[in-house]
Amino acid sequence: MLATLVSLAGALLIFIWVLAPMFGLPREIVQTRPKGEAEAAVSKSMQELRTDLDLDKIHQDDLDHIKAFLEDESSK
Repeated sequence: MLATLVSLAGALLIFIWVLAPMFGLPREIVQTRPKGEAEAAVSKSMQELRTDLDLDKIHQDDLDHIKAFLEDESSK
């Protein structure tokens, strides 16, 4: 009986410990990233798109449109 009570108390403490962050003070989520990280993501995406272009998966005008969009989004 004692072991069951200790197990239930332990489970309750773990449950409270896991859920405690939900009831704490709210924290702001950072929405910006470092400029270098954004540029690296754009260059990686462009490399993948050039590969797709070489494999005839996309057309050149689509690539130009996507490139302009990525550069515009990364500058924000």
